[in-house]
Amino acid sequence: MPDVMAGLDAYVLSSRWEGLPLAVLEAMAAGKPIVATRVGGVPEAIEDGAGGYLVAPEDPRALADRLLALLSDPAAAAAMGARNAQAFDARFSLGAMLAAHERLFTEIAPAR
Repeated sequence: MPDVMAGLDAYVLSSRWEGLPLAVLEAMAAGKPIVATRVGGVPEAIEDGAGGYLVAPEDPRALADRLLALLSDPAAAAAMGARNAQAFDARFSLGAMLAAHERLFTEIAPAR
């Protein structure tokens, strides 16, 4: 998948429903700007206007308009992709997840 992501200018998710899609996290890790439908856990991962654009599900016109806006401004797209890479590292990377679990276990485990 990294080879595929490397060739993309942006990642588009047009789902009607999702949990927290692994493909969105992969696009974030690859530093890609994202245009996605506002479903499931997607808004928890992508900040609308910062890492890309979120649109209502089943609104193909809005999806296309946001994608065209993104592709017409390469500097903004690059900045969004960079923000996604930073957000991924801070919240979803292995190190971030291990640290979060360690904090949780420390908080709920009795002191010995």
